[in-house]
Amino acid sequence: MVKAVVFDVDGVLIDSLEANFKFCHDLFEKGGVDKTLTREDYSKMFHLSLYNVITNFIGTSDMEKVNKIFKMGKNRDVRYPSELVKLTDGVEEVVRLLYEKYALAIATSRIRGGVFELPQLKPVEKYFKAVICFEDTEKHKPDPDPLILAAKRLSVETKDAVYIGDALSDVKAAKSSGMKIIGFGTKQLGEVDGQTSSFFELPKIIEGF
Repeated sequence: MVKAVVFDVDGVLIDSLEANFKFCHDLFEKGGVDKTLTREDYSKMFHLSLYNVITNFIGTSDMEKVNKIFKMGKNRDVRYPSELVKLTDGVEEVVRLLYEKYALAIATSRIRGGVFELPQLKPVEKYFKAVICFEDTEKHKPDPDPLILAAKRLSVETKDAVYIGDALSDVKAAKSSGMKIIGFGTKQLGEVDGQTSSFFELPKIIEGF
């Protein structure tokens, strides 16, 4: 029986591609990276953590520079353009509805403080009992540790929880943790337990497990 629902953030609760791209573009520019991040470059890395975006784009030969730029990003030395973030249609209504029946959590690769700093998500902050961010685990998706920690903080077993994600790394993390997985969006992610591009369909899918 499902007792908890855990959400990814980027690509699920919000459409943040343009905001994240601009933030990383400006961050690399300020950090003195000698090549320019393009939208095409970033779209291939959208589901990676900020740290992994940095290491993928500039390489790991200069870890001092990687860590310097990551620290700049964490400290918001470059402004995050939250005005470019779009809340997914139906989030407020559906999260409120699910809250009445399930324990809710977030498991994201965003840095701590990078979730509810977004004004778009402020209205639903009170419904989430746990928020697992990049700094909370040593390993990150597709490793299951963030999802396992989310279940632990909700006091449920992973087999009684559902994860909602939009990337293959989300599917792998959920499968490895023992959670059911709902693929969100139009991209086919393989072995999912459910698939939808509409938040309004989530309650019915979850009830069917």
